Parts: sequence; structure tokens; C-alpha cells
Amino acid sequence: MAYDAFISYSHAADGRLAPAVQDGLQRLARPWYRLRALHVFRDQTGLAVNPHLWQSIQNALDESDYFILMCSPDAAASPWVEREVNHWLATKRPEHILPVLTAGAIAWDNTIGDFSAASAVPAALRGVFTEEPRFSDLRWAHDEEQLDLRHSKFREGVAELAAPIHGVSKDQLEGEDIRLYRRARRLVRAAVFALILLASSATVASAFAVNNASRARDAEAEAQDETERAVAAEELARDEADRAREAEARASDEAERALAAEATAFEEAQNAQDAEADAQTQAELARAAEAVAIAEAERADAETANAQTQAQRADAAAAAALAEAARADQEAENAQTEAANATSARPPAPTPRPRKHVRKPHAPMPKRPRSAASSTSRRHARSPTSGCRKH
Repeated sequence: MAYDAFISYSHAADGRLAPAVQDGLQRLARPWYRLRALHVFRDQTGLAVNPHLWQSIQNALDESDYFILMCSPDAAASPWVEREVNHWLATKRPEHILPVLTAGAIAWDNTIGDFSAASAVPAALRGVFTEEPRFSDLRWAHDEEQLDLRHSKFREGVAELAAPIHGVSKDQLEGEDIRLYRRARRLVRAAVFALILLASSATVASAFAVNNASRARDAEAEAQDETERAVAAEELARDEADRAREAEARASDEAERALAAEATAFEEAQNAQDAEADAQTQAELARAAEAVAIAEAERADAETANAQTQAQRADAAAAAALAEAARADQEAENAQTEAANATSARPPAPTPRPRKHVRKPHAPMPKRPRSAASSTSRRHARSPTSGCRKH
């Protein structure tokens, strides 16, 4: 927060004068729309309770444009005033120090070009100024009871301090304060006139209000009737809304049930389609198995026919072999007859018993099992003697 001025003083010497100077600086030449004309720092108004007192004072010094030093013997002996002056000289220009004499005396020694040792100026200011500075003398203010801007002499002293801070001359500042004061008075007169006008208007308006009060009461009664009718209509509308909500709820339940039934039907249709697809797959598998069975039966029939052909060939070969055996037997018998005729002259010898050739029956072919599809598709007639033949 920036300050226009910083007041450094001794509480023991200027505890009553310093607040009056601060108030005067803030009120002099203040426009009506501003809270204060100047923002002036003083420790008792600008500091809050905190554990860093000197740091807060340093911050205020760094943010101030002017340094108002209230000089007195007590201030010259105060270590706080000394520290404040030293910090200002270390960070700011000495030309912005505004000395105010409140007690004691300020003596300038032209021979040495500095303040004398008996002055009320702190020791930190010695050797700072190259020529004697002008100061404001407010030593008389300690004896006054009323210290405000209505006191002409105090007003003049405050104006001497405020003029360099505002950057104008003392006469210009006082003229500006008078102009602002007159303008404020005009504004007050205008405000009073406006209040009177408003009061008159309020009186006329109250008369109209009294005249309109009865009509307002009639209108209120009518409005009350309208309100009652509106309440009745609102209750009827509320009942209709409740019935509509109930119907909507029932429709919603019906819609949910319809959606559930539709979902069930769709699921059943899907299941039926899946079952139909499975049935078609099973039928195709059955047809494929039937085709395989028919092919197996046909192969079995072909093998059976082939076996029968082989058996017939074997039977024919066996018959030929029997015929050869019969011819061999006949030839043997003929040889025996011839041998008997040749030896008829010799004593007869025992005739050997002729061997009979017994033909073993042909072993029947094993029958292969026929499939039901082969037996139903066609029938094959077979001779009971095709398996074997007795000779």
C-alpha cells in the first residue's frame, strides 16, 4: 500500500498533535468523492499487532513519498525516531524530509553549515542538508484545545505541509480547498432541494395512495378470489397430472412387458433357427452316413459276387479234378484187368483191395454281414448249393 507521507514523532511529546496533523493532511482539499486527500502513515493507525514491528515500519517508509519529522527534544533522544531517519536517508532523498518543530528549538550554525548541538533535530540529520531547511513551527499548538481545520492558524500550518506533498503552492492548495468546500456546499444545497422535492412528491404520492387504497383493497379481494380459483384449478390440474403419471407408468410397464415378450420371442426364434440348423446338419450327416452305408453295401455285394464267382470256378476245377480222378481210377481198373488176364495162367494171387478216392467237400465262403440299407435297396437271390457241392 503506497503512502503519500510518513509521520515520525515522539509519543511522549506529540501524542496529541501528531493525530491532529494526520487528520488535517487527509481532510485538506479532499474531493467529496474520495475518502481522504492524502494517505498518511502513522504508527498507531497504520500498524496492526504483529511480531515484526520494525519490518512493518521499514515497509511503510519504503512505500512513502515524504517524511514528516516532528522535531522535539524527546524526538531527538528517541531511538525509534533515529532508526526511522537513518533508514529514510539510506533509501530516500533528504529533499523529501519535511521538519515540523513542536518543542525546543532548531538552530542553524552558518559557520559550520549544519544544525547546532543544542537543537531539537536528531543527530542522524546533522551533515545531511547543505543549507538551512525551512520548517513549520507548531509549538503553539500544545496550548490549543481545538486542533482541526476550522482553526485558521492550524489550517495554515497543515497547508504548509500538504502543499509540497500535493505538488502545488500553499495558496493554490488553500484555493482548491475553498473551491472544493463551496462545491460541497452547493452539492449539499442541491441534495437538500432534492430531498424537499422528494418529500413533496412523496406527499402527493401518499394522497394518490390513500385514494387508491380502497381500489387496491377491492382489487386484492378480487385477486384473492382469483387466487382461490387458481388454487382449485391447480389442484384439479395436479389430480389430472397424477392420473396422467399413473397412466404413463402403466403404459411404461406395458411397454416393458411388450419389450420383454419381444425379446423372449426373438430368443425363441433364434433357438428355433439354431435347432433347425442343427436338424439340417444332422439330416445332412444322416444322408452322408446313408450314402457311405450304401457304398459299403455295394462293395460288400460286389465282393460277395466276386467270392461266388471264385467259388464257382473252384467248383468247376474240383469237378475237373474228380473227372481226372475217375479216369485215373478207370485206367487203373483197366490195368488191373489186363494184369489179371495176363496172370490168369499163374496161380491166382490175392487181389489188392482198390482204394476209393474220396473228394472232400468244398468249404463254403464266409458270408459278410449286410447292411440294412443294402437289404432294403435290393435283394440278391443265392442258390443254397453255391457255397459247396457234394460229389
